[in-house]
Amino acid sequence: MADDKMVVLAKKLLSRTKEGKLHWEMTSHDDVYQVAFANYVVRLLSRAGSEGPEIDYIMQILNERGQLVDEVSDVDLTRLMASGETMFPAMRDLYDLARRTAMGVEQALTTLLDELDG
Repeated sequence: MADDKMVVLAKKLLSRTKEGKLHWEMTSHDDVYQVAFANYVVRLLSRAGSEGPEIDYIMQILNERGQLVDEVSDVDLTRLMASGETMFPAMRDLYDLARRTAMGVEQALTTLLDELDG
């Protein structure tokens, strides 16, 4: 099922991002980050929450022509979970890690610490 695969995709993206195996990049839109694969691009963004005051984290899949293939939010993914598990923390972590990677936070911290030590 495509829905089940979206949950697996989100979890694998989080895992590979934590391992440092994915190169997230900034896009022309503020606070939208993407990682490119052979024929597809995965984008992450946040929006005002659809169910309460929290932010919704959105994962989009685009094809090689930049057309939106599918889109899913943390709320959608949570509804797909048979275990009752919420996907909000995982999607928030994925978004935050993608942002940190795209913005070069680790390099900035290393440079600043080196300057302070030197």
